[in-house]
Amino acid sequence: MDTEKTDRRLRPLTRKEAEMLIHRLEEEYEKTKEKLLYQELIVQKTKDELERKSAQIGRLKEQILRNQHSEDDPLEILRDELKKAGIKSAKIEDALDDISRLLGSGR
Repeated sequence: MDTEKTDRRLRPLTRKEAEMLIHRLEEEYEKTKEKLLYQELIVQKTKDELERKSAQIGRLKEQILRNQHSEDDPLEILRDELKKAGIKSAKIEDALDDISRLLGSGR
């Protein structure tokens, strides 16, 4: 048995053996290529998720900053509440601007 294996390694490949080897190597190549494509897909999905999380963090930070500013300025709170209620009135806005100027809080 051992001499057969040794003999096979020492002698040149037959055409059929070479074709079988090429076929097996091509199959391995395709499997490896599929694994790579799958891994690239996972990496892209992870990158997309990171982008979504980053955008979400940015929005939350912006909202926190806005809320902090609103807590400091009662006129901003009033403006935000009017906006939430869907009330759009030029007269109300003008009145709030006038109050803001009178109080010196600016807009």
